[in-house]
Amino acid sequence: MTLSFLLPGTPVLYYGDEIGAQNIGSGSAMTAARNGTSRGIMTWNANSTQDGFCDNCTNIWTSVMSRAEQQVCQKTLQIYEHYVIG
Repeated sequence: MTLSFLLPGTPVLYYGDEIGAQNIGSGSAMTAARNGTSRGIMTWNANSTQDGFCDNCTNIWTSVMSRAEQQVCQKTLQIYEHYVIG
């Protein structure tokens, strides 16, 4: 991803790449084919209800990925290990 900023042209970040968001899994092949590849709700805080997406949500149409802070920490550690440790 960093390389895209060094090359000519316009760099593009896909929704959720910066925090390591994953695609939503679906329960059936029909649903997966209809939705294609979709991203989940953007998570803000892993310690709050619905991961900080909203405070008073009772009915959300899709599941919330509850690993926002964990994914950022792991990704940062991987980058650090790659460049510093070798």
